[in-house]
Order: sequence, then structure tokens, then C-alpha cells
Amino acid sequence: AIRINPQYALAFRNRGLAWSDKREHDRAISDYSEAIRLNPQYARAYDSRGDMWKAKGDGVRAVADYNEAVRLEPNNTEYLNDLAWELAANRDDKLRDGKRAVELATRLCELTQWKNANHLDTLAAAHAEAGNFAEAVRWQEKVIEDPAFAKNKGTLERLALFKAGKPYRE
Repeated sequence: AIRINPQYALAFRNRGLAWSDKREHDRAISDYSEAIRLNPQYARAYDSRGDMWKAKGDGVRAVADYNEAVRLEPNNTEYLNDLAWELAANRDDKLRDGKRAVELATRLCELTQWKNANHLDTLAAAHAEAGNFAEAVRWQEKVIEDPAFAKNKGTLERLALFKAGKPYRE
């Protein structure tokens, strides 16, 4: 597809996904960047590139790309979740922003009518980062009500952290 139409942004993003699946992060980033160059409004390419920056340990670039994806599509739950999670759980103190993470995660949960356990997990982590441990415990306990998360080791570890008054770091 790229050979036939080298201006086809979707083809570059799709090839980036293939590189991503092969753990070829730099090649994936290159293709996502080309997709963005061809279509600067391509929110999904920003989010995908953010995932690659995150995989490479570059939180600054990951957050920048997630921010751009959310700016372009402010009600996309995938993008909101990615950004809120980074702002809540990133290891880098300079990148975390509990207040903004709570705002984004709350909007995310509103959009999914408070029914998505993965999003509630993000909200719990955001509250913990903001120092609202009672709220973090409350939402993490809601997450555990979902059978898919009830025995999940990470979910239970986060609950224990929040009960101990500690935030989660990825």
C-alpha cells in the first residue's frame, strides 16, 4: 500500500503496528511519525507512537504524544486512559500530575458510565497519586468486583498500596 500510495498515512500507521508487534520500536516510531507528518490530525498515530515511546522508557515523549491524541480527540476513551495512567503512575516524578490524572480519569469513567473496570483502575491510581487514598481504595475495590480483575495480582497489589497510603508506580 505504501509503494502504491506513499501519501497514505493509514498504511504507515498499520506498518508501525506490525513493527510494534515485532518489538521493533524504532521502526514503529518512524512509521508513526511519517503517518503524523502526512496527517498531523491523526490522533491514533500519536497514541500509537506514545505507546512506543513508553515501551522505550521515554515518558516525556509518551506523555507529549498522549496529550496530542487527547487534544485531537478529547472523548476517545483509549487516549484518555493512556494519558491519565501515565500522569498517575509514571516512575518519573516530573511527569506525574495527580490532579490532572483525576480529571482525565473521571471524564473517562463518565464516558463509559462507570462500568469499565480498567478505567476505574486508572481512576483509583489517579486518586492515589493525588493523595486521595480513601477514594483510591474505594475505586480499586470497585475494580475487584469485576470477576476479570478479582484475582488479578496487580489489581490486588494496588489495593494494598492504596490502603497503606502509597501511590502506584509502574
